[in-house]
Amino acid sequence: MEFYIEKAKETISKNFIEIIKTQYVDFKGKTNFEKFGKYMTIYSAMFSIFYAFNYILPSLNELISILSMITSLALLLPTIAISVRRMRDVKISPWYLLFIFVPIIGQIYVITLLCGESEK
Repeated sequence: MEFYIEKAKETISKNFIEIIKTQYVDFKGKTNFEKFGKYMTIYSAMFSIFYAFNYILPSLNELISILSMITSLALLLPTIAISVRRMRDVKISPWYLLFIFVPIIGQIYVITLLCGESEK
């Protein structure tokens, strides 16, 4: 069990925090699927935790919502930046990220593009 906790700490510190510190708004370059996947997994887990706390502690609903909103605004630019770098790695124009605004179909399309095979 301790091994998995150490591995989780290492993943969080190496990928998520490193991306936020060093590549906060870096739209240049490329990002491989492993780095992108780890970032998005931690990002999704954070907001799942917010949602769970919001459900478990309804008395703190406003506070948790405010914290969630602040976190999402703080991570907006790094998330867009890593998505743009990932699109470049897949050799697709980053402008295709705008399809995310098309309900359901566009979001599924963008996810499939982001999960594409990296450039060799």
